[in-house]
Amino acid sequence: YLVVAFCFAVVTAFSLLFGSANSIAGVVVLLALLVLRQADFGIRTSHGLICIGLIFGVLIAGPRLSNMLPPGYAFLANCIFIMILMVLGCHNAVMFNHSTLLLCYLLLYGYDVTGDLYIQRLIAMGIGAAATLIVYYRNHRKKVYKRSLGDIFKEFDIHSLRTKWQITMVFGVTTAMLIAGLLHAPRRMWIGIAAMSILVPFHEDAKKRAKSRVPGNIVGCFIFLALYYLLPPSIYNYV
Repeated sequence: YLVVAFCFAVVTAFSLLFGSANSIAGVVVLLALLVLRQADFGIRTSHGLICIGLIFGVLIAGPRLSNMLPPGYAFLANCIFIMILMVLGCHNAVMFNHSTLLLCYLLLYGYDVTGDLYIQRLIAMGIGAAATLIVYYRNHRKKVYKRSLGDIFKEFDIHSLRTKWQITMVFGVTTAMLIAGLLHAPRRMWIGIAAMSILVPFHEDAKKRAKSRVPGNIVGCFIFLALYYLLPPSIYNYV
């Protein structure tokens, strides 16, 4: 109950302070806080703080820049930014940090803002980054690791299963979004999230997810279409 109340309070506060269009920034900050209070990066705490700063930098700049570019260039930009997130925060595949960091990126990409609202988003994300840094330091400062930030980059090896998975995740999600963009599909970030949910680190898990989610999506589409045509337009938002 406390977690649910905290989630509600954070998102509501961000909406009131920075506008309803920036409530998604509250969701992103909330996700980062809830995950990083328990999961560390497996490196020295001080270097982990640098990781968080770089990750928030990508979350602030990446989605906005990608939305400014045509589909082909946006694809390249998304590849670069998502790869940075995967290398910095997802080298420990067991933690499943990718499901949080990539989700944050895609949410900000899908609910993009411009002008004064983007300035408000910068402030909101800056406050969120500071809060995340404080929580991360408080919860993980006593952990001792010999590994540093540099070791993360040294361990990036295209022959390792982890790096192959990271590359698969990057190109799988960005390619799905590129196809959606070329087809002029709205809310293409949901297609990226769907691809992300299948491309998990372990091959057998991916096979099981794909096997169950393909028929699940088909059934879900038919149910949605039935509701769409049977019910009045006034309740489409609830559908």
